[in-house]
Amino acid sequence: MVRHDSRNRIIITMLALALVMSLAAGCSSPSSDRADVIQAKSLNVRLSEDQRAEFLQAFRDAVSTGHVEIPATLDKINALGVTLEAFLPPEKPVLAAVANPDFEKAFKAAVKRVSENPTFKSKMKDHMDQVRLKVGVIKQIRPMKITPDNEAKSLNYLRRRAEIAIDGFILVDDGKFNYQLPEEVLYRGFGMRGERRYTGKELHRRQLRALGRDAGMGSEGWKKGSLYAFRTLTYIENAEKGGEPIYAYRAKNMLPQMDAEMLKWSATMNADYLADAVQPDGTFNYIYYPEENKYEEKSYSIVRHAGSVYGLFDAYNRLGDKKYYEAGRRAMDYLLKFAEFPEQTPEIAIIKHQGSSKLGTNALAAMAYAVMPEEFMTEQDKKWAAGFAESIVYFMMPEKGLFYTTYQQALKKKPPRKQALYFPGEAMLALVRIYERDGDPKWFAHAKDIAPGQEELWKNDGHERVGDYCWVGQAFARMARLETDPALAQHFRELGYSHADAVILHQFGSKENPRSKHWYRKDYLGGADNSRPPRTTPTSARGESLSENYLTAVFFNDEEKIKEYGEHALWGVHFCTNNQYTAQNSWFLPYPDKAKGGIRGSLYALDIRIDYNQHELSTTLNTLGVSQAEAEHLARLRPDLKPENFLAKPIPEKLVELGVTNWHRSKHKR
Repeated sequence: MVRHDSRNRIIITMLALALVMSLAAGCSSPSSDRADVIQAKSLNVRLSEDQRAEFLQAFRDAVSTGHVEIPATLDKINALGVTLEAFLPPEKPVLAAVANPDFEKAFKAAVKRVSENPTFKSKMKDHMDQVRLKVGVIKQIRPMKITPDNEAKSLNYLRRRAEIAIDGFILVDDGKFNYQLPEEVLYRGFGMRGERRYTGKELHRRQLRALGRDAGMGSEGWKKGSLYAFRTLTYIENAEKGGEPIYAYRAKNMLPQMDAEMLKWSATMNADYLADAVQPDGTFNYIYYPEENKYEEKSYSIVRHAGSVYGLFDAYNRLGDKKYYEAGRRAMDYLLKFAEFPEQTPEIAIIKHQGSSKLGTNALAAMAYAVMPEEFMTEQDKKWAAGFAESIVYFMMPEKGLFYTTYQQALKKKPPRKQALYFPGEAMLALVRIYERDGDPKWFAHAKDIAPGQEELWKNDGHERVGDYCWVGQAFARMARLETDPALAQHFRELGYSHADAVILHQFGSKENPRSKHWYRKDYLGGADNSRPPRTTPTSARGESLSENYLTAVFFNDEEKIKEYGEHALWGVHFCTNNQYTAQNSWFLPYPDKAKGGIRGSLYALDIRIDYNQHELSTTLNTLGVSQAEAEHLARLRPDLKPENFLAKPIPEKLVELGVTNWHRSKHKR
């Protein structure tokens, strides 16, 4: 028989052992006196409008006055912890998180951590009128299974179970809790190093090594302790004081439905960024890394430079602000520094850059001239414009629809090993735009000569590599509107539609998309499915074709396609506009104003490259509609039709709503 005192010792020993094991696993009961308490579970947390506002105000009052008071409405919050963030650019943000299901205890501990942060005390405390605050609650905590001696296995596991910038991490070691907030991966730019992008396992490795170093455990330290993933529901103060708290999702504010006013707002910011990127010497700030406040100095694409000149001139024609023309003019003058009429072929003009002249650069230079405001064109401009147009014809191979890639290949009649991507479509579209400009039928005839070869390539491709034919899709759409032969016009229309249909098929959220069953993030909606997460440029480049075919559907009064293409064009614009830097969603950048209007590369990559803006600008302007002046000009090429046939109708309010809200009722909702 066990004696009474022995029984007590056994019970005490067992309880002590249970407590030690609990702490070793990073867990303790909610009644613990510890500030950090992990409950591995998931809650369906919702905050009312009053709770959001009072939560932010309580945080501001607490760090401003040092007195912590919990409003009665916040006592009702059922969560697993609290996150608090403070921003005052260009200082690094001050971040705090406390896992504890006792809201009051978690809030007070998080406030203390913010208040005691050296950056907050020295840089922010005395400037609270300029500090922007963000609050959140932890709604889910999940233990992560790590195999310490097998990094690849651990990263594969995490790639499947932790979503970048949606899941944060908690590393618990020897009773010490170390947090990495979900959006910290974006704040610190883990998604890029220079022009190299990181996704999947590589991105997880970068953020986890940073977590280990931050914990003082070294870059491999994340393998040693207990690792948890956690999710939050967060709100940030409106950039305009007095506004409603903004729901933050992957460092973005998810925009409401896109109406015509919002489309013009987005296009104007976009064009402003592109114009401001042009330097006094005519070069662009080619790539900007806003989280580092650095510009790319090693690489430069003259092809994308030429495309951005086209974008600026087009913006002037559509939006009317002369600064877009002036910026485009400086950029065009820089481009012309590399222009020449070669001795061997004095009838054509080429851009020769870094020892080579490529079809794409010449085609985009021709297209830029095709949309340059006519009132500003000099006699020399007209010579260059004609010369670049002739260069496209010179680059055409004897085989229908095929091209030499470089001037030297064209000069020596030496076929390229492989047809270049994009360039032939750019050339075809440029000829169409030149015909629209001067009405000379030879340009349209050459475009029609190219069409059969591009049609064959597109059909042989099986409509799979949709991104390679975005320029071709645009050309077919415009050719359908210009062709006077009804049968041929119908043929071009069907070809344009076939590309637009493929764009929709490969768009996240589309019911026709075979990958839709794998789509489950709200900010994927409308993005191109050639990468996961979706990127902005593939989305907007495809959107250029989709929006051109939307205008073609308007032209032919094809009501079914107007609705379908209009809806999906809006989805794409909405996706890219959600990834456009604005006053509301650039709170974590050191210099937010420098990024305003720029389109970031993807959900993880924060870089801005000039072609990201150019493609989205064209798409947004097309979705908004063509100008009356352009409609009247196009009508001169088709005297059998009235200008109204060329003028895009305002996007119906019902269609606008469908464009960004219909998916909420779909089976993909999460």
